[in-house]
Amino acid sequence: QSARDLAFALNTVSDVPRGRHRTFLGWRSWLPRWASLLIAALVAVAVGLLGGAILKPAHDPVYRRLTFERGTIYSARFTPDGRSVVYGASWNGQPLQLYSTLPDSLLARPLELQPAHLLALSRENELAIALHGVPGSGIDVVEGTLARAPLQGGAPRELLQDVRWADWSPNHELAVVHHENGRDDIEYPLGKILYETNGWISNIRFSPKGDEIAFMDHPARWDNAGFVAVTDLAGRHRTLTDKWATEDGLAWSPDGDEIWFTAGERGGSAGALWAVTLSGHLRKVLSAPGGLRIQDIAADGRILTTSDTVRLAMEFTGKTQNDIKDLSWYDWTIAKDLSADGQWVLFEEGGEPVGANGAIAIRKVDGSPPVRLGEGTAGSLSPDGKWAVAIPRGAPSHLTLLSIGAGQSREVPLPGIGHLQSGAHFLPDGRRIVFNASEPGRPSRSFVVDESGGKPQPVTPEGVYAGMASPDGKYLAGISPEHRIILFPLNGGAPRSVPGADPKYEVAQWSSDSKALYVYRPDQVPLPLQRLDVATGTMKPIRTLVPADRAGVVSIAPVVTNPQASEFAYSYYQATSILYVISGLK
Repeated sequence: QSARDLAFALNTVSDVPRGRHRTFLGWRSWLPRWASLLIAALVAVAVGLLGGAILKPAHDPVYRRLTFERGTIYSARFTPDGRSVVYGASWNGQPLQLYSTLPDSLLARPLELQPAHLLALSRENELAIALHGVPGSGIDVVEGTLARAPLQGGAPRELLQDVRWADWSPNHELAVVHHENGRDDIEYPLGKILYETNGWISNIRFSPKGDEIAFMDHPARWDNAGFVAVTDLAGRHRTLTDKWATEDGLAWSPDGDEIWFTAGERGGSAGALWAVTLSGHLRKVLSAPGGLRIQDIAADGRILTTSDTVRLAMEFTGKTQNDIKDLSWYDWTIAKDLSADGQWVLFEEGGEPVGANGAIAIRKVDGSPPVRLGEGTAGSLSPDGKWAVAIPRGAPSHLTLLSIGAGQSREVPLPGIGHLQSGAHFLPDGRRIVFNASEPGRPSRSFVVDESGGKPQPVTPEGVYAGMASPDGKYLAGISPEHRIILFPLNGGAPRSVPGADPKYEVAQWSSDSKALYVYRPDQVPLPLQRLDVATGTMKPIRTLVPADRAGVVSIAPVVTNPQASEFAYSYYQATSILYVISGLK
């Protein structure tokens, strides 16, 4: 075993019960010899009567490492016979590839499929995969097209667009998480909605009997906090756990009595393996020193899991390509805005040291220590640089304006709003704010509200977000349901599409003359930033962003810049993974 394997094994057994054979040691220092012998005899009788159940030591788990390359493992499943493992990985900066281990071997062979993300593997050895997707907010893929393909080889057959998760039922039908009209829903069979949310859904898994589907329910988009829940095939849904600060990875126990999942209580990576019954009884199975992500459970009880070292880092680059500074605070730093002069970065930090509600801070690009402004999710800076708009965590229906210098924060009430999502930006007039939210019982959309209060006014159709305002105050740039860039007039009127833009582009900023957008694709590493003319669709390269450490970089986003595109701040998600099979857990 390597030093890392040994450290991982030693640190993960801290919560596993050990033997109790030391119970009576130490009494000999004060008991008479005859009493010690009498007690020993009684103990021997008890052991004989109970078959050793009380004093029998528990077995420690056994770890078998399956992967040795450097990179990121996205997902993995046991084959139906339990002798092999199929997994998707990006090794050494190469594109995502599916692999299958040879039976009872550490050797793996690549599958002859185009770049695809593994969603599920059926009992009949048929793959459910996502094609043409892009990285999501973590080690996942969004905007993909669901397809099915034989494990033994053959061309995939495409089924449905914008599928984010899927699983096979025991009778060989697919349940999916489908993103449509701004919502995530669970469909089974395809087209029949069992559950839907304005947040997002992950890790759907059928019970062994096929009568229920377990999943992770995340109330806020792009936030991996959430609950473990279950729905039956009639759509009756119930939540089984309290809210976790972070959760990722879920599988049923072989007998279907428990759902095993990986989650964390204080943010950062999911550092423990838990089990919950359908009645809500919770127990901890295993702790880990870093990221732990359960992938699958075999019929004999072996656990397939990844040990993930993850971070969301933030870097800044100035007018020259090689002028790169790491401005990360802890291990989950998200760039949100850049001051007009390019000297300050507004960001949010989700690392464990800042607490469960996260921190909003501002930092000078020379690397000076961050200035903490408040809690929640960061939006943008005001045009005069004196305020930052924040979205509080929890359920309050208000925005918070945080003072950059001396002064007190103040609230902007949002009457009629049911739930806030990430995303809030000042408009160029400095008085109005555009934000993403939903009215009670309705899909999410974008609204505009005056900082002094009043009823928020919708500015996009339901299911569509827009937030970046042009400097002349005429348009908001958003993304259509087909993932294309679209412009919404702020004074009313029909929206218009921007020609020429790839559906997978994101918006970083408007140009200072309001004639172009600076756009990028998060899945490209290194990342070319382009100037997109909104009238003609002409693209012109501006800068290529290259993280200082490219190993394990999954995506680069968000990217923020000023209207002159002279300075840039960006976050990048980095994950290095090792795949293990763990035996002996109960």
